[in-house]
Amino acid sequence: MIASVTFYSVVVWVHVLAVVVAFGGVFAYPLLRASLGRAGALPVFHSTQVLIWSRVVTPAMVVVLVAGVYLASDADAWSEAWVSGGLVGLILLFAIAGMATGWERRAAQLAEAADPAYDALATRLRGAAGAAMGLVVIVLFLMVVKP
Repeated sequence: MIASVTFYSVVVWVHVLAVVVAFGGVFAYPLLRASLGRAGALPVFHSTQVLIWSRVVTPAMVVVLVAGVYLASDADAWSEAWVSGGLVGLILLFAIAGMATGWERRAAQLAEAADPAYDALATRLRGAAGAAMGLVVIVLFLMVVKP
C-alpha cells in the first residue's frame, strides 16, 4: 500500500510537532528548577525560562493555533466540544505564558538579590507551571480522544 500525503495530513503533523516543541519541555521544568536551585543557579534558571517561553513556547503556540484553526475549518469541526475545549485551553495557556514570563523576569532579579520576596513569587510560578501542565494534559486528552 502506498501512503498518500495530503496537505491536511502535513498540517496535522505541523500541529502535533508544534505541540511537542511548545509543551514537551514544560514537564521537565520542576526537575530543572530543583537541580539548579541546589546549585545556586536560580537566577540563571529564571532568565532561561524567559528565553524559552518568549522564543520557543509562545511562537510554537502560535503555530499550534494557526494549524488548529486550519484543521478545524477544513474538517468543519468548529461545533465539536473538543475543538472548543482545545481552543479555550490554548487561550488559557497563552495567558499563563504571558503572566509567567513577566514573573520569571522578576524572579531572576529577586533570586539574584536574595530578596525574601522571591519565595512568594516562586510559589506563584510553581502554581502557574502546574496549571500549564494540567491544561496541556486536558487539551491533549480532548484532541486525541475527541469526547
